[in-house]
Amino acid sequence: LLALLGIAALGFAGPLTGALALLPAAGLIAAGAWQVTRTKEVCLTHCQSPIGFVMHHWRSGRAGAFRMGLRHAAYCIGCCWLFMLVLFVAGAMSLLWMGVLSVAVFVEKAGPRSALVPRAIGVILVVLGGIAALGALGSV
Repeated sequence: LLALLGIAALGFAGPLTGALALLPAAGLIAAGAWQVTRTKEVCLTHCQSPIGFVMHHWRSGRAGAFRMGLRHAAYCIGCCWLFMLVLFVAGAMSLLWMGVLSVAVFVEKAGPRSALVPRAIGVILVVLGGIAALGALGSV
């Protein structure tokens, strides 16, 4: 509900026109660039295996469990925050973009534990961002 209200407040509830049409493209390119950073790699390592995270960062008691949960959430947000931003901007009114980005997040989280997967997704996102930018510039 908050995301929907935010979209409406920012004026993104309808088709993006003018300079705003470049917003999804910029988000895709930024998300693609984020995919190859060391911070993304560290966050993804912790986010991919919740059981491994718990075993490595175990804290006893309710307060310890709460701290572990917050720490694990921070890693997962660090891993996928730009995906979520792109979903917010590009996917708000597009089931196709929502599906494509959801598949990318799933493959990254559940797929093979290799540095190649996030980098390949990063290249794909940058290419899609370039295509989206060309499409937006063509319609301006």
